Amino acid sequence: MAAVDPAPHRAWTLGLRAWRRFPWPGGRGRDRAKVLLTRHVQPPRAVPTAAGWLVLEHGEDTLERHILATGTHWETQVVRVLTTNRDRLAGATVLDVGGHVGFYALLLADLVGPTGRVVAIEAHHELCDRIRWARERNERPWLEIVHGAASDHQGPLTLGLDPDRGHTTAAGMAAAATFTVDAVRLDEWSADHGTADPALVLMDIEGGEDAALRSMEATLRRAAPDLLLEVHPEQLGELGTSQEALIAWIRDLAPYELVTLDHRRGAVALGVLPTAGSWHLLAQHRERPHLRVEPATEIPLSP
Repeated sequence: MAAVDPAPHRAWTLGLRAWRRFPWPGGRGRDRAKVLLTRHVQPPRAVPTAAGWLVLEHGEDTLERHILATGTHWETQVVRVLTTNRDRLAGATVLDVGGHVGFYALLLADLVGPTGRVVAIEAHHELCDRIRWARERNERPWLEIVHGAASDHQGPLTLGLDPDRGHTTAAGMAAAATFTVDAVRLDEWSADHGTADPALVLMDIEGGEDAALRSMEATLRRAAPDLLLEVHPEQLGELGTSQEALIAWIRDLAPYELVTLDHRRGAVALGVLPTAGSWHLLAQHRERPHLRVEPATEIPLSP
């Protein structure tokens, strides 16, 4: 990726984010104002965010537009859990499966510090290039980038790319541009590269979470890391499984306590499975959790 001097963009970006201080109408009106300021204005290639400098290029990508406009991720409940556990994550090994543009990879690299290690696994080569640029720009050499798709088999894997949201998935590829990437079994990759057992696995891979977790079953049974997953019921179904089967398999791995992370209510014990299109699951070993999470903590909505 060609180097881009980000300095001239700082004032422009901070000025753009001032949209939040204006009395925009609530709800859809506010969302439309954000779209107007981001989708129809060519963003600079490098911008400051709460995680560090990132390359944001696609005005059609909903998440990139949000990061551009606000400086942070829209998953405020996930960001809050991570940033309030800096003391527990310091020096840890963390896997970020589904690195996207690198927001969480950079945030985690800051939290674990130079004595820790973050491994970001991302399937799309362009997104890997952007994370590499961000690693160098933010001086995070303990952040490692793996180009591949975590799955339960070795060999080539065909994925679809949704340009509107920057997602890559093996589900629903009929309407998406496709590309082929090598699948990565995480147990074997970790053994080959001498990676320490992770304290945390962060995962958002649009329905691939079942196959990716099964690829690291030995690690999960041995180390019982905290799992912070975005669960995608529809995509899981398209790939031949279900969220019920995934939850049952996780419960069989170790004595995990399961909670959902909700924007409004914070951490809530998992009872009836959510019916949302996607939702966040936090699984922690009952006797040795790595993260400190207060139940029923109020977490503000994204701007």
